[in-house]
Amino acid sequence: MPWSERLRPGDLGPGDLLPTEQDDPRLEPGYTGEDAPPPNSAVSSELADHLDAEDAEITDRAPTRGAIAAVADELGMGRPRVLSRYGLRLAADRWDDSFGPRTPMAQAAPATCQSCAFLIPLSGSLSQSFGLCANELSPADGRVVSLAYGCGGHSEAAVMPTPPRPAEPVLDSTAVDPFPLRPPTDSGSILPEDTTTADLGHS
Repeated sequence: MPWSERLRPGDLGPGDLLPTEQDDPRLEPGYTGEDAPPPNSAVSSELADHLDAEDAEITDRAPTRGAIAAVADELGMGRPRVLSRYGLRLAADRWDDSFGPRTPMAQAAPATCQSCAFLIPLSGSLSQSFGLCANELSPADGRVVSLAYGCGGHSEAAVMPTPPRPAEPVLDSTAVDPFPLRPPTDSGSILPEDTTTADLGHS
């Protein structure tokens, strides 16, 4: 069995190099600015020069090939090869298996990553299906997750309510409250005085 078929995810270590085949189905040619269009192409050199001359008459600033190449590099299009649709699909399948809606974590999640504030959106063709998790307490932190994935660390899953603020104490220092020194006689807290003269046995 060839070595390329024996490799498994996680086998690549520090310092290892994994060459790719020239006809790797996961890759396809990217824009480099070096490919000349065919003579019958809609963007042939003769037509491009004609369009440049017309643009120069209108704007006096005809775009140059160097400017186009600079814009292509800024957009990430200056690589020799880019992922093909087949390569994107393989990556999407792996990510969906690890952090997709069919995982036990997602099945028990209160909401999906699509509505989570910790989700960093991606760009490109996979932006409608995947994003990057930025919640350090989530098991998917730093991983590419499906928008249908979810976990208990969702930003809106359990929002702690604001504790009630106690009312300000009211102090009334202008009024005088009467405090009797003795309770009233009819309150029942004291016995009435006995006014009868006790017979002490004297004549």
